[in-house]
Amino acid sequence: MVYALYFSCLLYNGVFAYTKKHSKIIVYATMIFIILIMGWNAGTLDNINYLSTYNNIRYEIFATSSSDFGFIWLIKLGNKLGLDWFSFKFMMSILCVPLIYSTVRLFTKNANFVYFFYLMHSFFMDAEQFRNYIALAIFIYAFRFLLKDNMKSKILYVLFVLVATSIHSSFIVYLPLLLIRGSDKNKLVKGVAIFSLLLCLVTFLNGNRIPLIDNVLNYLQSIDTKAAMYLNSTTRYGFLIPFFLHTFNFITVYIGRKYANKCVTHSLNVEQKRYIDFIFWVNVFAFAFFPLYMQTTTFYRLSRNLILLNFIALSICNDTLGCEIKKKFYLNSLIYLNVSAWFIYDLLIRANEVLIPIFKQNLFLK
Repeated sequence: MVYALYFSCLLYNGVFAYTKKHSKIIVYATMIFIILIMGWNAGTLDNINYLSTYNNIRYEIFATSSSDFGFIWLIKLGNKLGLDWFSFKFMMSILCVPLIYSTVRLFTKNANFVYFFYLMHSFFMDAEQFRNYIALAIFIYAFRFLLKDNMKSKILYVLFVLVATSIHSSFIVYLPLLLIRGSDKNKLVKGVAIFSLLLCLVTFLNGNRIPLIDNVLNYLQSIDTKAAMYLNSTTRYGFLIPFFLHTFNFITVYIGRKYANKCVTHSLNVEQKRYIDFIFWVNVFAFAFFPLYMQTTTFYRLSRNLILLNFIALSICNDTLGCEIKKKFYLNSLIYLNVSAWFIYDLLIRANEVLIPIFKQNLFLK
């Protein structure tokens, strides 16, 4: 049943992604499918840990960091309402899936394109890492406020990101996106990216430990033992994979932006150009995360969280190219290769942990 529904959603979104007339009905059906999978996924490893946390919270036994107080509050509320873990996930999915769709719909007319590529990879990771998904939905909703040049919108963005951070503390890293401007005048962002790449070199020479990290660890030990644990670990060469994956993201967005800006058959409107420019600079800023990847590859999700926002920009680029078949083919080939690289790293090499259980162990769709 899950296989049939999944491949039907994938196929129909793929068809309507490349036609002039897109299908909202297919998008709505896809959203319902996502909600059912998110809510009733029962077999993945993270889900087992979440289930234990959810059931133990009533006894004041916390398996998550106190800094994630928003998530603790949510699962306490779920317990008070008499929901089991799967009913809780289902209810949260009903809130989060439309929250993300509201941003997709706001910036692109081709939601089929976005969900087609989303279903190929990120969907599975979101179903597995559900706490991250709740925070991600809030962050993606908040993204609209970044594109507005007024103080009210900036304050709203900060508030939403802080709420997301209370669910998953890693989302605090997205606050500095306030530094980005939707134009080519982003010297500060360029400077941050260049400094981070230089810091990577110093970190590598320092045994993959970020300079002065011990001072940070001493502080974190007192407020967030989980964050301290992440930063206390190091990789050898494993960081090269998230380096490659994010660089591939950046190149794909760069090519899409370049083609869309030079398109002779169609032209971007002001809002579309602003969004694509902004996403490009977000990917430039994300090079600032590279030193963290050298500390532990767990942080690679910081780049992965940007993928859906990238798809929105790429959907605009795809539609803008219109009849420029050669460029359109090249861009889409690049997108397929990009998604395939993420799929292999996240899912294919450990299919028994995430991919297969999502298909075979769903409590609702048996």
